[in-house]
Amino acid sequence: MNSQQQARFDQLHTTHLNHLTLQGKRPATIDARAVRRITAFFDCLPDRLSLVDLKIYFVELIATHSWSAVKLDRNGLQFFYKFTLGKQYPDELQILYWLIIERKNSGKFGRPLHDELCDFYGRQEMIIFREHCLLEYEKEWGRKG
Repeated sequence: MNSQQQARFDQLHTTHLNHLTLQGKRPATIDARAVRRITAFFDCLPDRLSLVDLKIYFVELIATHSWSAVKLDRNGLQFFYKFTLGKQYPDELQILYWLIIERKNSGKFGRPLHDELCDFYGRQEMIIFREHCLLEYEKEWGRKG
């Protein structure tokens, strides 16, 4: 990001932290890294991300992080959308919430969330979905993710 974009990010991030503080969130929640992590992942402002970008991010996050990290990022970004940007969190990403709740209720703590997505969609569908997201990202941003 250039210096102007970095200044915009700093403003958005400060506003986000202020909203978390004003709502009485715990220090660990305020320290959550969702907004910083997705900004670093794409090297662009989080308010400029499309639905395709968010899908790409979560597919990669599910493949590389624990289910609790996925849950924290999902909740953090949902809060960021609602209170900092004043936007609705994309409905298509709500499936993550239900998968996480189902996992918590079923006691399947040993299985990676990626495996459960594969149970829900099927492995081949996940591969096709990931490839589709990467192609959409390349079309929109003109670079590989």
